[in-house]
Amino acid sequence: MTSTCIHIPIPPSPARPTDPIQPDARLGAALDFLRGGCIADVGTDHAYLPLIALRRGLADFAVATDIHKGPAEIAARHLSAGGIGNDRAAVLLTDGLHGAEEYHPTDICILGMGGEMIARIIDEAPWVRDAGIRLILQPMTKQEILRDYLAQNGFLTVCERLVKTDRIYTLLCAEYDGKTRTLTPLERLIGRDNLERADALTQELARRHIETLIATREGKRRGHTPDTSREDELLLALDRYLKSITEE
Repeated sequence: MTSTCIHIPIPPSPARPTDPIQPDARLGAALDFLRGGCIADVGTDHAYLPLIALRRGLADFAVATDIHKGPAEIAARHLSAGGIGNDRAAVLLTDGLHGAEEYHPTDICILGMGGEMIARIIDEAPWVRDAGIRLILQPMTKQEILRDYLAQNGFLTVCERLVKTDRIYTLLCAEYDGKTRTLTPLERLIGRDNLERADALTQELARRHIETLIATREGKRRGHTPDTSREDELLLALDRYLKSITEE
């Protein structure tokens, strides 16, 4: 798939740059995964992540992309206001990662999108299948689809983290090693790293999934949809998991 990529120039910075906002727990967790070098922030919106990363010395250069012109132009203005110019960042009006490859990013952040869309963005950028590139992902929905995509396409999820603000957010860090993996239904739903950690937030997430699955199953039954096998399987697995934790 091809995509138009337009560079949005960053205006000259003011004499006294403004300080960037303080990151919340979700953004802070993503910043913790950065290793330096060049970062790419997909769907950057206001460019908070690249601005904070550059100001804190967590990156040498940043590529901020957005598919919409308005947010891309706002991102350029925010970078300028924060004292970041075209020598340290690039703003691209583009779909996903199209055009970002010319900057050779080493850390790629895709936050706040559905898991299916994140998988699509990665799939359309075959150059990210490189052991030197780290993916920092925060799916809002369909985490199962994203985890399964990564496992089936040679990406190792090296760590996951849960953070709670207005809701529980999942952040995962993946790197390419070319090996395919098979995940259990529970690993796809919650994440292997989170399951092994088994902390209070993981348990809370598991209980929230139980509530959602029960509601989905009951909705199917009221709608005369006979196949509730997915919900039944996951509810059984979640019940066993929570019991195994409390029995330890």
